[in-house]
Formats: sequence, structure tokens, C-alpha cells
Amino acid sequence: YLCMFSKRPRLKGILPYIALFLIIVATNLLFNSRGRHVLFYLFDRPVTAESLAWGLTTALSVCAVLMIFAAASINLTTSDFLYIFSPVMPKTALLISMATGFVRLLLDRAGKISTVLRSKGVDASSGGVKKRCSDAAVVLNTLVALSLEEALTTADSMKAKGYGVCKRKSYRYRALYPKDIVYIIAEA
Repeated sequence: YLCMFSKRPRLKGILPYIALFLIIVATNLLFNSRGRHVLFYLFDRPVTAESLAWGLTTALSVCAVLMIFAAASINLTTSDFLYIFSPVMPKTALLISMATGFVRLLLDRAGKISTVLRSKGVDASSGGVKKRCSDAAVVLNTLVALSLEEALTTADSMKAKGYGVCKRKSYRYRALYPKDIVYIIAEA
């Protein structure tokens, strides 16, 4: 799905899923030897057809769930997520929405912090293990301090705007069109 329907189709997007699929299947074959139908022996352990089937099923399930969440993160905006889940669990929906939004923000901010600190001689990508760990700790310390400061500012702003005082109303109008109904019926 991600390769075929994204704006820039690429095979690179599906390679991690293929690698994860193979790792799960191989791990299950190596550590699970239950079953009656022995296919062959590997390191004096039986590799059974049942463990292969279980590994394939588990790997497909995990990869499918990860692809569904990846596709949802591409197609659902923050306001869509809040529109869907805020009537049922408003505080949890807001928390999840904010947390997922902060991941990209934290990664970008960590890159900028490491660029600035690199000019001061703090570089987590070079040197010995001890130096890299201490430099990464400096970057992480700065990132956490800035993030906590911004979280306090956001909390104060939300409190000043009266979040949670009354029921939340959506600012986007959503209509159900006939083509949407046809798509829902076709998917069922």
C-alpha cells in the first residue's frame, strides 16, 4: 500500500517490512520446534512445518499492523484523529495526538541541537564509545530541557484558553457523500 499509493512510490519504503518479516520467521523457526511434521534439522533442532506456518502468520500480522499504522499516519491529520476519538475519550485523544506530533518535532530539534553543539566540539557521531555516549547525553539533556520548557508553555496556554471546561466542538465540517457510502459497502 505504501509503495503503490504514496505520492512518491519507492521500494525503499517496504524494505524494512520485508526485513522484519524475515527476522520474525527466522526467529520462530530457530526457537520454536513444536510440531509433528519435521521439515529438516538445523543445529540438531527440528524445523517443523507448524513452526514455519506460525512464523509466517505472526510475521504477516505484525507487518500488517505496522503498515496500517503507517498508512494512517500518512492519511490522518491531527484534527481528523481528534474528530474521530475525542467524543469517546477526549483527554486520551489529545494526549496521543500531541505525542505523535512531538516525535517528528523532537527528531528535527535533536538534529538542530547536535549541529549547534558540533560547532562547540560536542559530536556524538565520532570518537570513542565513552566520548560518543557523553556527547549523546549532552544532546539528550538539552533536548529534554527544551521540550519540558515548551510543554509547560503549551500547558499554560491550554489552561488559559479553557481546554476541558466544556465539550469540544470540531471546527471542520465533514459530510458523508454517496461515494463514501459506496466505498464503505465495497470494503465490507
